[in-house]
Amino acid sequence: YTVLKSVYESGYIVDTVFTLPKNSSASDYVNFESLVSKYDTKLIRATDVNKLSCVDIIQDISPDLIIVCGWQQLISKEILSIPKLGAIGFHSSLLPKYRGRAPVNWAIIMGERKTGITMFHLTESADSGDIIAQKAFPIMLNDDCNTIYKKSAKAGAKLIKEYLPKIENKTAPRVHNPSQSYPVYPKRIPEDGIIDFNRSALDVYNFIRALTRP
Repeated sequence: YTVLKSVYESGYIVDTVFTLPKNSSASDYVNFESLVSKYDTKLIRATDVNKLSCVDIIQDISPDLIIVCGWQQLISKEILSIPKLGAIGFHSSLLPKYRGRAPVNWAIIMGERKTGITMFHLTESADSGDIIAQKAFPIMLNDDCNTIYKKSAKAGAKLIKEYLPKIENKTAPRVHNPSQSYPVYPKRIPEDGIIDFNRSALDVYNFIRALTRP
């Protein structure tokens, strides 16, 4: 929500927003209806953005740029080839660290003292495209996954306002992302929430605060 709002505030026209259905079980689900209605933006709900009907819609729009944020699905080559300026994404870690799923949770579980958000060019593989920019911030001992999500969203909004004009003017950086040298972290499932009290007190504390709401 914060990142999309910053696109509007930067003066850009958003033709269409793809988002999950209302009955989605995703913990980071956001309802965009009130925001997009202010800007005459179409809202399409889809569980699979790569299906033919969605691809056809995107081809008809012929967008200058696609922005992907918080979408738990790799974007197909067919879609990536449509926008004139390419497609950019956000990942809530300092890539190439914590590629893959649940980067906020993993960073806290692993006891990291800082993390951040990365704006990068999308490719067909997970979190592997050239890096445009990053913003780092500390993980404090009183932070949990919710507060880090909020820090990440705020940092992402700043990157939008700073770098969208550079992307438009084709002057945005392209820094090599050595992703292949780093592991892809897996999605976390309910069984992964079982606490091992044989671990140190700090490890248990990090584990709990990483997996609290949402």
